Amino acid sequence: MSQLSGASVLIVEDDAASAKLLAVLLRGEGATTRCADSAEEALRCLEGSLPDVIVIDIVLPMMSGLSLAELLKVRSSTRHIPLIAVSAFNGPAAERAALGAGCAQFLQKPIDPLVFTQIVTTHLKGQP
Repeated sequence: MSQLSGASVLIVEDDAASAKLLAVLLRGEGATTRCADSAEEALRCLEGSLPDVIVIDIVLPMMSGLSLAELLKVRSSTRHIPLIAVSAFNGPAAERAALGAGCAQFLQKPIDPLVFTQIVTTHLKGQP
């Protein structure tokens, strides 16, 4: 049985190639995925069923991924969902900003496939 079997993940990523890569990695481990290319589209996706984990790119058009994370963490319907930030920005400042916005984890691009799926699995199981 795959480690993410039955899990639902929303990927919020404006770069189509990156979104596709993340989705392929997660589906390979048994997860179902939905992709949104903006924070606004992600909010529309969340009007339906809620995912188990949300992966958010920090840099998005219009509303940033950090603003989206802050909004999701104040909403009672979404505050329990683990958020994993991904970004091409590196360094402690980017990580602090992501964690400060409510993300449970920060990953720098390019993403290591094994590390990425392990982190999603960890947060899906509620482990820090």
